[in-house]
Amino acid sequence: MKSKITAVILGLLAILGIFALLLFLAGVFSFSHFTSTVVTDISYEKDTGFVTKLAFNAETAGKRSTEEKIMLHSQNSITFQDFTHGAKIAVKIKDKRGKTVFSKKIEENGTYKFEAVSGEGTVKITFYKGTYKGKITFH
Repeated sequence: MKSKITAVILGLLAILGIFALLLFLAGVFSFSHFTSTVVTDISYEKDTGFVTKLAFNAETAGKRSTEEKIMLHSQNSITFQDFTHGAKIAVKIKDKRGKTVFSKKIEENGTYKFEAVSGEGTVKITFYKGTYKGKITFH
């Protein structure tokens, strides 16, 4: 009888141990979804509402993206300032027809020039796992 009680107790402890392990693993994997934040300070053109400057401070546990409307001109430039050393973001700019007019992985401060059809466009900025801080100005 004593061995049956011991077996039942050990069985219950094993089940509780497995349950606790599953809860721990679920917590670890779900925690990464809650640690990704992208904080942006966006400056818009007063009359049109298009983005002219975008400052960001991001802490991401995985790939995160943000997309904004911008005004494109025939000759454009995009400037990256105060960029976190060692960080890398992907920037893709499309014109109103959906054609990609600029696509680059940015790793440092700099100014890049590109041509486009004048009009509304979009910029998509993708952050990878890591910490980011910087400013982007559209000219």
